[in-house]
Amino acid sequence: MIRASSTFIFSFTRLGEKLILRLIPDGIVQDVIQELHFINSLSEQHINTHLMVQTSSDEQYVMFLSNYQTYLATVFTFIEGDQFEYEEIGQEYLKEWGKALGKLHAASKKITSIDIQRRKIDINQLNLELPETEQEARMELESLSQHFSKLGNLTSGIIHFDFELDNLIWKGHQPFIIDLEGWKIGPYAADIAFALRDIFEGSIDLEGENFQLFLEGYRSETELTAEEVMTIPIFLRLHNLITFTRL
Repeated sequence: MIRASSTFIFSFTRLGEKLILRLIPDGIVQDVIQELHFINSLSEQHINTHLMVQTSSDEQYVMFLSNYQTYLATVFTFIEGDQFEYEEIGQEYLKEWGKALGKLHAASKKITSIDIQRRKIDINQLNLELPETEQEARMELESLSQHFSKLGNLTSGIIHFDFELDNLIWKGHQPFIIDLEGWKIGPYAADIAFALRDIFEGSIDLEGENFQLFLEGYRSETELTAEEVMTIPIFLRLHNLITFTRL
């Protein structure tokens, strides 16, 4: 077993090939089908990511009952490589990290046939999920709602939603993307904010060298306006509130 959290991740070997088994408790089939469509579309556009492995009966997934709970099982290729903490990476990695997210967003703009309504980032949903007793969090939600009502139309599409370093595996200076199950529909600027939580921990400096290196790599692959960059602090606050609500 590699990880046990919202999903269970195992590695195993079949005929000499190392693979990844993922189990989702009470998984939603449509979400997995769309995730696999997303992964296949990225692969077709030469984005470095893991690939789905079909079952022996050519299915994409298996559902089974164990310990009174239904699990949805999928298998993916295993990517050999290195994983780094933010403190371990140098400037060249920061630029490649940004470039990888820029490539992902450029590719996502070409993907169709995705159910956008079910996976939209919806701040109103937090209003239903936050307990009434969490008054400070509810004040923050009200403040964020006012900010978002004043934002113009931001460029949006399919985003990873957790493009942190622990979801990248490096082969040299080439990052491979994993853990795409949490994808959402939302502003691309939000995906940048969510990815760079470690960079901005403690203080948000949009002129900082590390952020500028990431941004340089990102903009080498796709566009991001100055106005969109200025929304990053708001999306960092949103991420904090989403995390608090989940906890």
